[in-house]
Amino acid sequence: MSGFERYIRERTMAYGRPGASISKAGFLSFNSAAQDEFIKDHTHAELYYDRETKLIGIKLFGERRPGGYMLQRRRDRPSVIALMGFLRHYDIVHDKTAAYAAGWDEKNKMVVLDLKARK
Repeated sequence: MSGFERYIRERTMAYGRPGASISKAGFLSFNSAAQDEFIKDHTHAELYYDRETKLIGIKLFGERRPGGYMLQRRRDRPSVIALMGFLRHYDIVHDKTAAYAAGWDEKNKMVVLDLKARK
């Protein structure tokens, strides 16, 4: 292949603050920083919503809970939660993919996303 030079990608992770994005299709995807800081080896979650403050709470567990969600994971990728039903139940409009900072609520022992603070 004369004239062509092969590019070999070096895999680097853009590692910043913990965060998550909610896709137009209704999937919540954590970034690598959130996976490492909060999710770790947890396999399931319960979802909460504060209508007044527009905060989503994600309480993490190592086992299945009634009404809970399984954290979906592929290989070494961060976890994903399918939450279209949750978004519909609370009339949360999500017409485009948006990213949010993820924080830890020590009082309630859960990860929190502020829907008012889109990145």
